[in-house]
Amino acid sequence: MCVQIGKSLQINISALRENYVFPALLEEQLKANPIDQFPKWFDDAVAAGLQEPNAMSLSTTSKDGDP
Repeated sequence: MCVQIGKSLQINISALRENYVFPALLEEQLKANPIDQFPKWFDDAVAAGLQEPNAMSLSTTSKDGDP
C-alpha cells in the first residue's frame, strides 16, 4: 500500500489484524538446528494458506539478552 505523506488514512487498522492460532510450541518437538527446523515451519505456513508464508521478522539481542 502506498501512502501519501500528510494525508490521514481512512482505514481501520485493527481490521487488518489476522489472528494466527496454532498448537503450542514445545521445545521437545523442535529440531536442535533451526536451519533444519525452518522447512517444517515454512511447509506448515504454505499448507495453512497464509497470504505471505515467506513473511518474517528478525529480532536481535545483546550478550545480556536485551533487545
